[in-house]
Amino acid sequence: MEYTTAQKRAIKTLNQNLQIIACAGSGKTQVISQRIVEFLKGTGGHKASPGDIVAFTFTEKAAGELKERIRRTALNDGLADTGFSDMFVGTIHAYCLRILQPSAVARKTQPATRPRLVQLASGPPTPGHLLPLPKTPIPPA
Repeated sequence: MEYTTAQKRAIKTLNQNLQIIACAGSGKTQVISQRIVEFLKGTGGHKASPGDIVAFTFTEKAAGELKERIRRTALNDGLADTGFSDMFVGTIHAYCLRILQPSAVARKTQPATRPRLVQLASGPPTPGHLLPLPKTPIPPA
């Protein structure tokens, strides 16, 4: 793919965080995918393993597309996709849930004291990203 000057700059700027804002169809997903692959390759001394990567999207559908695009871009650049399951690509809600669930298990909290998490979404919930609701109300703390 041929990148514009601005896209090339975004891909190669690995020493700072970036906020990429562009209209639909402008190549954001490809630029982000290529930027992540540059980290995985260690371009400019900025080496990252897949487990070091956290990429947020607005929807799970967008996350699936980004994951697949990262994998394809990595393979096209000669990288193996080993360890890609350690990479987090998803919504901020799924990431927070991922952080909170192990802590509740580690503290061995009782159902009455576990955090109450609610996912608001337009459309049906995605299996595996929601906590089951208790059958009886949780008394206030």
